[in-house]
Order: sequence, then structure tokens, then C-alpha cells
Amino acid sequence: CDLNPDAVCPDGCTAKAGPVRALPSASNVTTSSLLHFFSEEFGFGPRETVAIMGAHSIGTAKRTNSGYHAPDGWTFNKEKLSNDYYDLIVGGNGHDSLEGLNDEDIFFTTKWEQESIDNRNKGTPDRIQWFHQKDNTSNPNTGEPKRSERLMMLNADIALVRDYSEYLDEETGGVGCNFRCCPDDTMPVCPAANLTMWIAAEFKFNNTLWLEEFRDAFDRMLLKGHIMSAHCPPDDEPCLLEAPKGGGEESANIRGRI
Repeated sequence: CDLNPDAVCPDGCTAKAGPVRALPSASNVTTSSLLHFFSEEFGFGPRETVAIMGAHSIGTAKRTNSGYHAPDGWTFNKEKLSNDYYDLIVGGNGHDSLEGLNDEDIFFTTKWEQESIDNRNKGTPDRIQWFHQKDNTSNPNTGEPKRSERLMMLNADIALVRDYSEYLDEETGGVGCNFRCCPDDTMPVCPAANLTMWIAAEFKFNNTLWLEEFRDAFDRMLLKGHIMSAHCPPDDEPCLLEAPKGGGEESANIRGRI
């Protein structure tokens, strides 16, 4: 694409926005299908899947790119890779560890509600996403003005802690149950996704643990479809990689360094 910020390339991308591509839908994902996708594509187990999803602790979402609207991002510090992501979807606030916490403690956390994003004029499909609104009061000591932050989670994020598979409208991405009780008493509360919820809880209370497991999962993701070069000296760092040609070890079996 031309580096000129005003240029429009043949595929529709610009220096600031790429074209719409067919990516795995984050709207009709359930806990089961999320685990299945990462297992099939990368050989991930539940822990690696929960760990890699923490990449959403950084960044934002633009309607012109994905159809989702999150100028404030997923977390309150969208420029820092940290376990803040899990802190927003797992309960137990006020505690320093998982010790003594039960399912109910872990289940009850930040309030998330669904909203529909109308993209008729954006060239992308309409989307369903979850939002959390936080209004910060002004600080008379520092003079900081009052500001409001509206965070987003995708169905794929919520699926780490809620198993809403029986309540999902796969056509629209709408979920017919509440994240927690009870903004709308006409809807039930989504069941817990117990396996992945407790893994997310581990990461909430241990940033170092999450960073280590995220690193390992991200390494495996980057190595997917590659093998170690036969000509790579064993002491060279980083080792060279090349695309597999008709065989060779899968990336999951690579014991090299990157």
C-alpha cells in the first residue's frame, strides 16, 4: 500500500485502515467453539487458549476495520500488556490470591452488557459486543476533568467465563442471558464456563504466571507451519526458520529458540 496517507489502494486499504477480510467470527463463538478453534489451528489446550486471549489487554477496535467499536479498548490501560484483561471478567476483587475463593466469588465481577453496533455506513457487518461503562469523577487536587471510559469485550472474550451456548443467536451474535444478575429480570444469568473461568482466575491473581504462559503460547503461534532449518547451527540465536516442504516436524514439536 502506498505510504501516502491519502492514497487508496486497489484492494480498498489505506495507510490507516485495511480492507475487510474473512476472519473467524468473534460474534458466534462459544466456549466450546473457541477451544476447538485454537486446538485445531494451533494445537492449544485450554490454558494456552485462555492465555493467548489476554492479548486483548492492549489495543482498540475500529468499526471501519472489524465492525466493532472500542476507542477505549478492552482495558483501562490499553497500551500495557498485563493481566488487567482477566481482572475485568473474573471476580474476587479485594483478595490477593485465589486462596479461600469459591465459584460464586470468581463468578461475580464487573458488570457487562450487550449492545448492537450499526455499521450500515461503515462498509462492515453490524456487530454485537459487550460494554462496561465507568465514569471517573473529577479530581479537585490535580485538576483532572471528569472523564468516561467505555470498555468492550467480544463474545469470544466473554466465552472464557460464561458458557452461553444455549442462549446464542448464531445469526446475530446476540446472547439471551445476562453476564450477571440482574439488569433485566426477564433474562436468565449465563452459566459459568467453569474450566476456563478458573484458569482466567489464576492469571488475574498472578501477572508473572500469565506473561510466561502468554509468551509460550505466542511463540507456538508464531512457529505454526515452520520447522527448524537443517542448516541452523545449534548455538545460533535466534535459530532460522523455514516453511515446511512436504513433511517435517510440526511446530508443536520444535525445541529450538526464537
